[in-house]
Amino acid sequence: MKTKGGFLKGIVMLSMTLLVIWTSVSYVSADMGCHPDYQINIENLPSGYSCAIIVKEYTGATKPYGFWDEREKVNSGFHLDQVDKESIEEYLSLFYYDGWIYYPNSLLYHSKGPWHYGGYKNPFPGRLLFISPEGEVTMSESMIEPRDYTYDFQKDRWVVSGSLGPFVSFITYLLVCYILTLVMEYAVFSSFGFSRVPQNRKKFFIANTASNIPMNLFLYTLYSASAGWNIWFESFIVLECIIMLSESIYYSRSLVNLKGEKRPKTAAAYGVLANFFSATVGMAYTMFDLHF
Repeated sequence: MKTKGGFLKGIVMLSMTLLVIWTSVSYVSADMGCHPDYQINIENLPSGYSCAIIVKEYTGATKPYGFWDEREKVNSGFHLDQVDKESIEEYLSLFYYDGWIYYPNSLLYHSKGPWHYGGYKNPFPGRLLFISPEGEVTMSESMIEPRDYTYDFQKDRWVVSGSLGPFVSFITYLLVCYILTLVMEYAVFSSFGFSRVPQNRKKFFIANTASNIPMNLFLYTLYSASAGWNIWFESFIVLECIIMLSESIYYSRSLVNLKGEKRPKTAAAYGVLANFFSATVGMAYTMFDLHF
């Protein structure tokens, strides 16, 4: 009993530690909510080329250079007499072409990326600006929607992520959440000794499959709809409480020990503890994966 009691205390302490860490590293902003991340890649970029992202002036949260309001807007030339990082940065800071301006901190000097963006600031609509070792400047076509992109430099065209991209991301999220739940809760399940009874293991998998997948389907739907942090968090807490209560009642009425006897209080306690542990870990993972 000492061993089991020590293990359960360790589970509770670990859960509380994870919760404290998660809350201490979280931040709040006026735009707190679900924000997908995007990746922009370049293929077949020749050696020695530098590249940067340019965006339409005043789009989204992008207004990096206010001095354009006081100056005559003259299109920049497409050639640099001197090509080094300092001259490229100066050229980009003053770059203007038919409403397109440099997106801050997007310069890749002699590199092809990729760029990673998330949160509420994304370079869409955007284009890529390429600077050759000889100082010649060229632009790509526009990328419009916030999504993953790959640009083939040789073919001078964008290769947009296929329709399987969001679907694969969605399935991966469900699988990871489901597997994490099974691993976390089975560890607690085993510590109570219920796992030694084959029929209990079957009930364990049925209960977690019936609760975990629908819950995360709903939460991912909120994420896709860009629901705010408050709505998502409140939904998460309400659903977890419902699942905790339902599973505790179900376990108390169905789980048996090795003698075939029901232990309602012990089984209910397992349901509460297991769900608290998996919910803490699941929230930490979701905060990381869905980029709140």
